[in-house]
Amino acid sequence: EKTLTSETGTYDTNAKIFYFKNKVELISKQNQQKINTDNLTYNSISKIVYFKGKTKIESKDGIVYTNEGDFNTQTQVSNFRGRTKLEDEDYY
Repeated sequence: EKTLTSETGTYDTNAKIFYFKNKVELISKQNQQKINTDNLTYNSISKIVYFKGKTKIESKDGIVYTNEGDFNTQTQVSNFRGRTKLEDEDYY
């Protein structure tokens, strides 16, 4: 189960893409993961989430800070671009 909240959201019916802006929070209970970001785009055809701007991703494995990236909801694979930092207990 996933829950997404934001201050602004729109949907492009032709492209099947959701756009969310301002205080975006995506919580996945299945993955025990929380994403907080400025801008989030979800392509409902490819099932890929794109995030841009100051982003914090929290999971049981640690915390990732990044400025841009994507997450494939089918394969559970993330890609990060730009400045990215990982906080993990194993590295302290």
